[in-house]
Formats: sequence, structure tokens, C-alpha cells
Amino acid sequence: MKSLNKILIPFVFAIITVPFAANANQDNSKLNDAWLDGKLDTVILFNEHLSPFDIETDVTNRVAIISGEVDSEIAKDLTTELAKSIDGINEVDNRLQVKESDEPKEQRFSDIKDAAISTTITTKLLLNTDVESGDIDVDTSNQVVTLNGTVPSKLQRDLIEKIAENTSNVKSVKNKVSVQ
Repeated sequence: MKSLNKILIPFVFAIITVPFAANANQDNSKLNDAWLDGKLDTVILFNEHLSPFDIETDVTNRVAIISGEVDSEIAKDLTTELAKSIDGINEVDNRLQVKESDEPKEQRFSDIKDAAISTTITTKLLLNTDVESGDIDVDTSNQVVTLNGTVPSKLQRDLIEKIAENTSNVKSVKNKVSVQ
């Protein structure tokens, strides 16, 4: 009987625990895919040549699936290369459609550059613990940044302006932030 228990107990334990271990691995895989998807979204967001508003991403089992629209084959290829460069993504399924716009390419590029500038400044402000940036609005047109909102001190107002001025591709800054 003791030898039967020595065999039976580990067998029953294995039968009970294997489904839990498999489920834990499945959950970790989903978390890892979500992490990779977030990294890919961030890389696309901060690339000045792509419009993150027109590109959708999903990562499943370490395969990046990219869909949406871009304005050129070069932008499509760039998106593929960016996805491949992320450690952990094993394969890229690029389903992007190339759609030529009626708007001149120069204007589209300018709009994308302006959006990237605004996003970069907003992110810098959010990450800076010395700035209360919740009430700051950042608008960019033709690489000219306009800051609006309120802050509690002139020092913060000046810091926000310097952060904007030191951002890539900014030609000038109009600081309309008021001090409370």
C-alpha cells in the first residue's frame, strides 16, 4: 500500500497542478504580448515619419500584426523594420495599405512633424516631476509651439518654455502660460 501511495500521490499532484501551470504560462504569454504591443505603439508614436493615428498594432504569440494606412511604401517598410527591431518580436505581419492623399506630401509631413513635436513636449512635461503640467495645452503649427494654461509659479512657467525650446524640430515657442 505504501508503494502505491508513493506512485499515486505524485501522479495526482501532477494531474492537479499541470492545468494551473499551463494557465500561468498562458497568462505570462498574454502579458508579454501586451508589453511588446505597447513597445511597438511607443516606437511608432515617437517616429517623426509615421502617423500613429493611422496605424493599429497587435502582438499575438510574439507576432506583430500591423494594419491601417500609410502614405508611402517607404513608410510601410519603415514600420516593418521598426517592429523587427523590438527584442521579443519574432515575426511581422504588415497589413498596412498605402494610400495616397489628396493633400500635398509637404503639408502631410508638416502636420505629422507638428503632431510629433506636440506629443514629445507633452510627454516631457508629464514625466517632469518639477512641473504641474495637467493644465498645460501644447499646440504646434509649422514647428512653432504655443503653450497655454496655468501654473503656480513663474519658475515653472519658464521651465515649461525651456523644455519646449529644447525639443527637436521646434523653431520657436509662444509662451502664453499664466501664473496663478
